[in-house]
Amino acid sequence: MNHPLSRQAIKRELLDKGIAKCTVTQIVEQLYSPEKERLLAVNLAQERFKRYHGLDEKRRIRRMMSYLTRRGFSFSLAREIVRSLEVQYNDD
Repeated sequence: MNHPLSRQAIKRELLDKGIAKCTVTQIVEQLYSPEKERLLAVNLAQERFKRYHGLDEKRRIRRMMSYLTRRGFSFSLAREIVRSLEVQYNDD
């Protein structure tokens, strides 16, 4: 994926292109499950975590959160994923 986005961001882009709301909702529900969205967010966060490994913890967390929310993922999902990665990598 060149420009990975959340379900909500994809819906917004399709609606902005003039596609009917019922069609957009149906397509997104069929092709992009919440589980798939979560997996995408985790993968994106893991990539960013590796990139930001040299930064102090606060700066790394802030940048990862910003990246995920700019991609349309909810703040709560981004926070949950970033926290779990911090715990996971701090335990290693």
